[in-house]
Amino acid sequence: MQEGNYTEALRELFEAEKIYSDNSTLQNVLGLALRFKGDLEGAKEHIEKAVALDPHNSEAYNNLGVVYLDLKKWDEAISCFEKAMSDILYSTPENSWYNIGYAYENKKDYTKAVEGYKKAAELASTNPRVYQVYKKLGRVYYLSGKYIDSVNTLEKTKNLNKNDAETRLFLGQSYIKVRQNKNAIGEFKEVLRLDPNGPLAREAGGYLKLLQ
Repeated sequence: MQEGNYTEALRELFEAEKIYSDNSTLQNVLGLALRFKGDLEGAKEHIEKAVALDPHNSEAYNNLGVVYLDLKKWDEAISCFEKAMSDILYSTPENSWYNIGYAYENKKDYTKAVEGYKKAAELASTNPRVYQVYKKLGRVYYLSGKYIDSVNTLEKTKNLNKNDAETRLFLGQSYIKVRQNKNAIGEFKEVLRLDPNGPLAREAGGYLKLLQ
């Protein structure tokens, strides 16, 4: 499904469902299409059908967990991700580990959030977007008051992608906490360069007024 073509895709999927209603993969894809259209209850209904039809459909369990994340039902989401990862044939467990980290972060259980993000980063070490995982990990360290760990992790994130403005903002905030104001100023200036007209720049500008 191409972005923006979900309505047409849904028409085709509903037609296919009339013939293949007992197909787990179809129910999963139908649920995904409904999620992208904003129908979370419909998405949940069809992805639940997918896992009922095939209890080993790990992708469907992960997708069901994502729908629960959208619904802010953190415990239900975690349960789905754990079921996905219980299948030794699940090919992308890093996705479920990341999602578990996100769920626990929202539950403010930062210890378990760190565990989830660290495991996701380990499994996705060769993925060019792994910096996104390290960024979340660094932020959780910050939220839990582990500022040195936050700095070290976000510095690693920056080395993986120097042009991510949010990473530079978070790193600047962490530098302030460890009394490295000069480094913080440098990061906030980079935010202004990378995202001159966005909300991150306004936040960075506020810090610069305080520090300079």
